[in-house]
Amino acid sequence: MAGRAASLFLVSLMLGSLFSVLFEPPQLEEEASVLESEERLFEGFTTGENWLNLNNQTIAVPNGFNTVDVYDYSDVGVLINNKSDASKTIGWAFVEARNISLNRVFVFDLDGTPTGETINRDQFNEYFALPFLEMLNNRSNLSEMNYLVTSKGMPLRVNGGADKASFDQEFALLGGSYNSSIGGNYWSTHTYGPLSGGDFESFSRQKHGFYLVTRLTGYTVETALNLIQKANNSLGQSGTYVLDLATNRNESGYKFWNDDLYAANATLSELYNQSVHFDEETGFVTNVSNVMGYASWGSNDGDWGRNWGRNSGFETEDASWSSGIRYWNATVPTLSAGDAFAWKYQTDVKNGGNAAVEASISASCSDESSNGTQGIFAEYFDNEGVSFNTGSMPSLIDRIPEHTRIESSLQYNSMNSAYPGLDDRFKNNWGARFSGLIDIPETGNWTFYLTTDDGSELWLDGTSLITNYGSHGMRERSGVRNLSTGLHDFKIEFFQGGGPHGLHLKWEGPNQSKAMVPATAFVVSDGKPPSPSTLIHAWNFDEGVGNQTNDSVANGSTLNLRNMDATNWRSCADGGCLWYDGVDDYTEVDVDDWVGNFTVSQWVWANSTTLPNYASVLAVSNNAGSNTSFQHAIFSGEWRLHNNQTHTFGDVEAQQWMHLATVFDNGEARQYLDGVHVRTTSFPSGSLNNIDLYKLGVNRAGSTFFEGMIDKVMVWESALSDDEITILSRDIYQDCQAYSGSGASGASLEQVVTIDAENKGHAWIVSLEGKRNGDVYGSYTMIVEAIDEQGNILSTNTSEAKTFENNWGADAMRFRPHENASSLRIFIPLNVVATSTSGSVYLDGFSLKAIRPHMSWLNGSIAETAVSTGGRSFNLDTTYGQSLVADLLEDGVSGVKGYVYEPYLTAVGQPSVLFSMYAQGYNFAEANAAANTYLSWMGVVVGDPKMAPYFSTLHDVEVLDTRTLNNFSVGQTGYIEVALQNLGMAGGQGRIDVINLQGSVLMASTNVSVVGGDQNGSRMSVSVPVTPTQSGWLDVRVRYAHDNSSSFERNTDNNFVVVRIWVNAAPSIDSVACDQDEYARGDSFLCTVIASDDERVVSVQMAWSVVCEVCTLANATWHINSMGSSDNGTTWEAMITLPINITTGKLALRITAMDKLALVTESLVENVSTVLDAPASWFGPHVSNADAQWLGIGQLPSTSPMGILRGIPQTITGCVLDVDHDNISEQPQFLVSRGQLGELHYV
Repeated sequence: MAGRAASLFLVSLMLGSLFSVLFEPPQLEEEASVLESEERLFEGFTTGENWLNLNNQTIAVPNGFNTVDVYDYSDVGVLINNKSDASKTIGWAFVEARNISLNRVFVFDLDGTPTGETINRDQFNEYFALPFLEMLNNRSNLSEMNYLVTSKGMPLRVNGGADKASFDQEFALLGGSYNSSIGGNYWSTHTYGPLSGGDFESFSRQKHGFYLVTRLTGYTVETALNLIQKANNSLGQSGTYVLDLATNRNESGYKFWNDDLYAANATLSELYNQSVHFDEETGFVTNVSNVMGYASWGSNDGDWGRNWGRNSGFETEDASWSSGIRYWNATVPTLSAGDAFAWKYQTDVKNGGNAAVEASISASCSDESSNGTQGIFAEYFDNEGVSFNTGSMPSLIDRIPEHTRIESSLQYNSMNSAYPGLDDRFKNNWGARFSGLIDIPETGNWTFYLTTDDGSELWLDGTSLITNYGSHGMRERSGVRNLSTGLHDFKIEFFQGGGPHGLHLKWEGPNQSKAMVPATAFVVSDGKPPSPSTLIHAWNFDEGVGNQTNDSVANGSTLNLRNMDATNWRSCADGGCLWYDGVDDYTEVDVDDWVGNFTVSQWVWANSTTLPNYASVLAVSNNAGSNTSFQHAIFSGEWRLHNNQTHTFGDVEAQQWMHLATVFDNGEARQYLDGVHVRTTSFPSGSLNNIDLYKLGVNRAGSTFFEGMIDKVMVWESALSDDEITILSRDIYQDCQAYSGSGASGASLEQVVTIDAENKGHAWIVSLEGKRNGDVYGSYTMIVEAIDEQGNILSTNTSEAKTFENNWGADAMRFRPHENASSLRIFIPLNVVATSTSGSVYLDGFSLKAIRPHMSWLNGSIAETAVSTGGRSFNLDTTYGQSLVADLLEDGVSGVKGYVYEPYLTAVGQPSVLFSMYAQGYNFAEANAAANTYLSWMGVVVGDPKMAPYFSTLHDVEVLDTRTLNNFSVGQTGYIEVALQNLGMAGGQGRIDVINLQGSVLMASTNVSVVGGDQNGSRMSVSVPVTPTQSGWLDVRVRYAHDNSSSFERNTDNNFVVVRIWVNAAPSIDSVACDQDEYARGDSFLCTVIASDDERVVSVQMAWSVVCEVCTLANATWHINSMGSSDNGTTWEAMITLPINITTGKLALRITAMDKLALVTESLVENVSTVLDAPASWFGPHVSNADAQWLGIGQLPSTSPMGILRGIPQTITGCVLDVDHDNISEQPQFLVSRGQLGELHYV
């Protein structure tokens, strides 16, 4: 009992020590440490009941959204050409509409700054590039400028060779990473967007190295200004994407763009849930409503350019129509007697196709002799399209004059208009030849003064006297020549460029002061042939009677008339002549001409243009087909020089005197028709030396006869010069009256075209080509009337007048008929000037096309077409097809890309990227830049760069802050509250992710739904449950991630915050031990636990159990003891007292440690010690009658002093000291050597 008491006493002492540690007030230093640790745990977190004012401010964008703020023009600059009214109007309108800072307005104002669409490389540098770079250097806060806007009035393209480029694409590179690519041959490539391996991302010049440049332009300033308004109204618009595949473009080199249209269709419809009109058929798509995006091959589509005009090439002749051409009716003018006009189907003059319509015109003209006619023979030439060196005179001998007349004198002051009596052919870019004879009144030195604007030259008697070359104002030059009294041949040739023009001829000589040469000094001709010394034959047919006509050269070569009589003698323009009946009339003479170089000249008058082939006006010899003879003959309505080959002079003009001359000169034959050198042909030298016969009116074979008149046949044994031929050709001239069919109220063509349903509402373009031939001048106009079903005229459009030129030229007019029109009536009136004498105008290539596509465009709509030069110009006279971009703008699209020169198809934007970017809310400029990687090339992007209608489909979640709602411990779920707001217009679906930055491990994710930024609830908070698996300080990213399948988000820079959280670790139970390996039941002993924690272990509980040899822990009975610590939570101790009745076996301990954040760790330790049966101490035996009185716990003597009496019962007593004695299993056994033992009893 003493041991037990001692044990109790000891146990009492241990429990007292434990409680003294648990309840001892902590030291101040330790308390401060604990408080500091707690403050670190909550560092960076916001607390409070109205956290971030979320309860009061529940709307992220309380004032709603407007276009300018949403599109954000703070990084846009504007380029303005101060020399262009258009650029100033458009540029400043954009600046005002978008609140552009003046710091980002760049005005180009140097003297000479070009305003045209095309500039050269030097102009690009001098007037635009260098001033811009200087302005950049002199201004601040421009590093964030990403976009530039140009306009109509700024250059469109930079011309050149391989370095030609779009102005906008060149300008985009200034001062950036690609600056060295400016002016290079071919393109460079950028790194923006998915085609270059990049991401879908917002554009940044700082990152990508160039500006995004777009322009505001169109046919008119109004169109450009409308683009600003369309962008204003674009936000929130959504419609259909039209993708028009061209089946004729599936060949190699083109098919990839068709393939991309397939990709665009799949992407838009499947990924971005957009409405798509995808056409794979041959027809060209038009008339689609609510169009937001459009991509096609444009004019490269085989079905695009359909001509709705009927018989537009005037191909089909049809006498049932008044013009003689199917589907075309015609009117003719009212004419005076002698004038003529006729519409005609013909196939000779055409501009493609098989035919064209001709309007032939002739005024009343008479052939007159120039012999003795007062005045100057004037020939006027249209130099439009003719190139020559102004430092000399252009050659006129091989050109047919457009107009001839007799001038009285040469006294034209400087003027801008055409000379009186001339039309506008002779206002700019024209030339003239003035020739005749000048009468010198007195022999001596004569000075001539030639004053002209522009160039001129004066010849006297075949040699040059004055040159006044070059382009200049009225400038006088002079020359002196000693001249004899009488007539002298003179010629003045003159040319005029642009601007004013004038011509004065003055003289000064014996008894004549300097003055204008008077009209009386001029005569056209005196009837004398040139080079009289080499003239060997001259038949003038002036006899009027007889069967012969004399050679005026005294050589006896008299022409004999065959089968002719008195009726063949006629009075003609220049005296007498002979008529040939075309049946058997001819004249002939035998000669003996041995000549080397020689010239033949004759005047001829054919009765019709249909005379038979070989009908000849001159034949040398009877040797048909011989190379040693020749003839002037008619073949297929043409005058020709014929030996055994034919060489054309030109067309036969019926019933008109014409001059034929052939000059044989050292193996060449020069042919002249009416004084014009028309051909030079090689003839073997000496092949025509011997001529023994001349025949007139019949061919060499004598088989084909000429019908008409012949006069003034002359032969020279020399090669006459060009000037001498000119003298001969003016012997007869035409004197014409003013053409009476002039004006626009006379001749016209008309056609009616029904408007098909597919073309309703379209704009149209009507075009027509025309040219003139001969001395005719005028213009044509196209008038289109829109007619309804009842025949009422609803609208009328009239084109500008188009002048007929020598070459084919086209006129075009764009128009939009009244919306209720069912048909179009096209009038084509002609306006021929009164100065026209004889000739034709031709019309061909009539085209009536619906400008396609025509769509119902939404504000914010964009387009891309695979057309090489669809953006070549924004002027109304641009060729249809090359005007496609301007036509789309005129039709109503809000933005479109084109190309100013041939770009190659690989430079065209890919619709799959263009529209994907746009549908995700990227702006117009970004989408175009991402759709093709070419820089410094041919593209021009037209529209507001920041236009982004799908921005309304974006949400923009900003994570504002986070806070923890409880402490975090490993393995336990805590909560992070995330404050966020949606700054975007659309609601969205997404999730909040909590990511451990170490290893980017996702710790938690919670779905979240946000409403539009202007709606209640767009500022909110979300609680995210987080169960950490890692302890200690953790850097975590709390981010919002949007769901691509349902909504889009572009700005992700504000989607996350990084926070640091403390995660408490579970306590660690480092060791468990008791003070001995074995204990007996009833023992008391001390057990110790060593525990640790990242903060502090605040309690440890010990449960113990003794497990018998055949028992398991599952059935164990646990006894719980609290433990105490004397060293601030590291070493924990507790006493265990084993009950005496407990089973023996192995001691097991289950330790539960808890830290200050209530995180618990358990540890089960088996076989800590062995629990045994307590040892027994026996005392005795005590014999009741033999031993003295005994307390039971003392030792007895080995012998009893009293002894044992026989026969007397004795009680033998044993006493055991055993705390766990079992009366049954531990019964003692008494042994005696004598006597009989009775029953054993416990007392």
